[in-house]
Amino acid sequence: MMSTITHLSVSSLFRSIGFISLTSLIAVFPAQAQEKMTEDAKKEAMEWIKQVEAGYLSESALRIKRAEAAILTACGSENAAMNLYVEAMKSRMLNTSSMVSRMFSSGRGVWMMGARGAGRNGGGSSNNNQSPSSMFSAWRKANTGSNARPGLKKALQLQFKWLLLTIKKSEAEKREQDLDVRGSVMTILDEYVANAKDVAEAMSFAASSAGIVREHLDIADLRPQKMPDSLSNIEGIYAQVLCEPYKTAKDIEGLRKMWQKRIASELAILNALNANNKDTKNSATEAAHFMLKRQMERERECYEIGDEVQAVNNLKKIIVTMREPSDKQSAIKMMKDMVSGKKAESSAGDRQGGRSRR
Repeated sequence: MMSTITHLSVSSLFRSIGFISLTSLIAVFPAQAQEKMTEDAKKEAMEWIKQVEAGYLSESALRIKRAEAAILTACGSENAAMNLYVEAMKSRMLNTSSMVSRMFSSGRGVWMMGARGAGRNGGGSSNNNQSPSSMFSAWRKANTGSNARPGLKKALQLQFKWLLLTIKKSEAEKREQDLDVRGSVMTILDEYVANAKDVAEAMSFAASSAGIVREHLDIADLRPQKMPDSLSNIEGIYAQVLCEPYKTAKDIEGLRKMWQKRIASELAILNALNANNKDTKNSATEAAHFMLKRQMERERECYEIGDEVQAVNNLKKIIVTMREPSDKQSAIKMMKDMVSGKKAESSAGDRQGGRSRR
């Protein structure tokens, strides 16, 4: 049997058994008496494994290369980024075996256009008799051109730059290499913050759209463990990628500078999200509350890696400026736990820096 398998490619083997029932498989592979492999048989099996593994690695490398080329093109301009997203949606919606296509064909997929993918003029027709092609045309009309979400093209371009970086990081992790991406991460984040006024509201949608592109390019498996998938996950990016090295090295000065950068970045994005909020007083209160919360988290992290005196002195100043009783109570409890040696709860960035907000 081994000699037969040796001359079969993996794909032809799967095609040959792909539609055989379990009962048939039992008939094809009847029970045999136990028999230990000879050294020659083991060598033959290892040779077969080596050939299959080499073929898989070669095919995987080509798949990744094609995906990187497509994403790199999409990073070239806002229109190119939108084109890749539309291409991915077309592939998904016209694939009649996919759940999305079946939902659109039945009329249940219109929620994607209305709730998630709609342009400014809404979702479009819910005619249950429309073909996948007609439904895609309706979706494209409702979500591209003048109906595209404001800022979506730029948000997609930024997210695809991030996607390309995560692929490189994932590949490095597989090779057990420590790829330092902090410089590239800061470049992309700076571009995001500089364009926050235009892209902040669209960034979460762009991040979810990147998942569709991953599926289209067959790279859903390329997800790094030490880097969030989404550019919109600012907390996770700083916690996992930018601040962690300073914490590990117990570099107080470096950590404080990175925290200052984090607070400024998040505040810029928060202000951009609140730009159209007519309740300016409420927006200002939210920003002030955010600042105090982040400053407290910064001092806790600095305390944990040895900057105890400075952290406590800074927390005293922060607590004195607090006006909300609930905020002051939380800050006092946190400081009490720190000084008494009680382990602090994980920060929002630590909790949300993993796959929960990817």
